[in-house]
Amino acid sequence: MINVVNTCWYYDEAPDSGIKKGINPSEMAFEGDFDTFVREALQNSNDAVKNGNGSVIFQLQELEGDRLQRFKDSIKWDNHMDHLEGVAKTGRMKKIKKFVEEGEYEDRIRVLKVEDRGCEGLNGGEEEEDSNFYALTKSVGLTHKSSDSSGGSYGLGKSVYSKFSRAGTVIYSSNPADEDSDARLFGRTMVIDHETVDGSYQGNGLFGKYDEEKGIAVSLWGDEAHEIAKNLGADHSRKYTGTSISVVGFSDPTRQERMSQNKIHEKIRDSASKYFWPAIESKDQRLSVYVGNETNHVKPAERDEQPFVELPQAYEEQSFDEELEKEGDIIQKRIEAKVPEHYEDGETENTEVDLVIRIAEDDADYANRLAKFRGSRMVVSYDIKNNWLGSNSFHAMLVCGEARNEPNKGDRDLEKFLKAAEPPEHDKWDSTERMRNTYKQPYKKKLDDMMDRVEKELKSAVTQQAEIGEKGAEKLSEMFPFGKAPVESETPGSSVSFSNRSGHVEDGRWHLTGKAECEEDAEWVAHITASNTDEDGGSLDKIELEDPTVNAGDARIEDGTCIIEADSDTDQVQFEVKTEELPERALRHEAINLRTGGEVNR
Repeated sequence: MINVVNTCWYYDEAPDSGIKKGINPSEMAFEGDFDTFVREALQNSNDAVKNGNGSVIFQLQELEGDRLQRFKDSIKWDNHMDHLEGVAKTGRMKKIKKFVEEGEYEDRIRVLKVEDRGCEGLNGGEEEEDSNFYALTKSVGLTHKSSDSSGGSYGLGKSVYSKFSRAGTVIYSSNPADEDSDARLFGRTMVIDHETVDGSYQGNGLFGKYDEEKGIAVSLWGDEAHEIAKNLGADHSRKYTGTSISVVGFSDPTRQERMSQNKIHEKIRDSASKYFWPAIESKDQRLSVYVGNETNHVKPAERDEQPFVELPQAYEEQSFDEELEKEGDIIQKRIEAKVPEHYEDGETENTEVDLVIRIAEDDADYANRLAKFRGSRMVVSYDIKNNWLGSNSFHAMLVCGEARNEPNKGDRDLEKFLKAAEPPEHDKWDSTERMRNTYKQPYKKKLDDMMDRVEKELKSAVTQQAEIGEKGAEKLSEMFPFGKAPVESETPGSSVSFSNRSGHVEDGRWHLTGKAECEEDAEWVAHITASNTDEDGGSLDKIELEDPTVNAGDARIEDGTCIIEADSDTDQVQFEVKTEELPERALRHEAINLRTGGEVNR
């Protein structure tokens, strides 16, 4: 039996100046949705992989009965609750106030453990700032990741764990690769300044072994650390190096209702597969992901991302078709990328990026999307390209920087540039403050020019082949047997995308079909408007839409516009809607403009 008497929670006392701090700004830097949590968790582990490949296990635990009591005894729960109740009384952290008032912790506590293996672990001394331990557990807004291809660069990603904790509490257990001991334990709570019956305290609390000389909490080591971590549901395998990060009171901050264990596990699988298939399915399988236990392997090849999985396989083997003629054909295009001059490093070398394109099946998921990634092999974003009339459906990936086969200096220069172009969420490439402070003008133009060249080559490949290939000609004739095809456009910045759009004329009306999709976990609305067009493709008179049908959600007509409403559990809706009856001349000789868009209800 391990003695836990010497463990404690430590908070710095409030300064004599009386200055108080509010909510940690690093938590405010993230949207806080489920995708963000999984992306950040896997990215941190991916950056820490030691010898080419590692694994991550997500495990959700419900601590009840004797397990709950052992947890509370080991974490000094009564002392911890004194501080959480003090935070709740301020009324300025709603999640803590709700956690304290609802009192669910009396009967059960939910803990999500994210355990990586084959990774570096938490090495370094208690105050060694340039170490994994200090960077993860004590610093805010700082990073020591030196690799250009690492996913993180702002030092903010770690705050996502406390954001998903109803108690603002995270436990770290590790088998560090470069330490003598195979077990280390530490904890942290990220709240705001508060008061207890014992005094006034600053926000961040530290959990560990009481150091009598320093008067603070420091790491526990060895058998003591391992046994206490087991009581907390936070233990890490002593066989493999790496770190377990356990979120106490795990909950999705974007949802009011409590999700079931199966639902949470499924959302983790979805996000891991969606954003990390380049790492999971690479030839050397850099990262393996498991959910629930170490036998339940996430396999993108068996999920919605399956069509994308064929792209890195063809790319690594350099096995391509000569042109895009039929479903499943894959080609590669190399596109020039120019890197701006670096303020400190000086001149950079230009390079290329590799665009890999596959003709998709008509009903394929994620059709008409371009997945972009660099050396970390995490998909930064899926750019939607579904408004090119007459194009084949496709899947495409853009391989950049150190993710390319046999990267050279120009690739490494581009890697640095694209890393600087990512915001804290690492979900797009755009002008950032870091880019402005690191690169000389015209940095934004060079990024935009590269993406413009990519889009031009992609459009040329999928539209030209649609014109000359059998499938493309057949597809167009089926879609628009009379008159001119609808001109399609999508509202810029819309959270809702459209794909598989087609139409045919019947009984004097256009019958329009397609699929609306929303990747965010929230209620959403899609809208479709039709109008006839002038010779230049501009909209003229509105055409009334009628008789909408959908396979999910609800649909109605408002002022001639089709409105589709879907709840947070629905990510796609198949629809059909008709136009009002039109004159024969309009059906045969005039085009109609379809304006599509949508928004998320937050």
